[in-house]
Amino acid sequence: ELLEAALGGSLDDWMADWRTGGFKLAATARLLALRQSAPALFADGDYRPVTVAGPDADAVCAFTRRAGDQAVLVVAARFPARFRDAAGPDACLETRETEIPGAWRDILQARDARLQPAPPVASLLSGKAAGVFFKETGPVRGHLPR
Repeated sequence: ELLEAALGGSLDDWMADWRTGGFKLAATARLLALRQSAPALFADGDYRPVTVAGPDADAVCAFTRRAGDQAVLVVAARFPARFRDAAGPDACLETRETEIPGAWRDILQARDARLQPAPPVASLLSGKAAGVFFKETGPVRGHLPR
């Protein structure tokens, strides 16, 4: 029951009482569900660093993994406490026109995301320290967080 709850809804609910460990459970459950639904992506996917530009570029790490018709984009703030009173790092991802834009699934927030070219990092992180986005153009195996 707790695991099912962890796979649904917003992580904001889990962050409200983060000391219980619910946030870690929810994030871990969602990432493991993604890994189970896209095993080739994690076993054989190629790693591609994503260039970050802007005043806070040094505070952001971003990369993609791709395998076949699946991709995952991971964006993380290196020093999240720096941005506690701000929307997030003042930076954007430098991407080729065909690399990032399009429909993705925000795994940690369990919502659909439409990414534009050179997306601002703050909008990807939505006040969190990290964002994980999944793109699938073929059939998905298993259960992704909804």
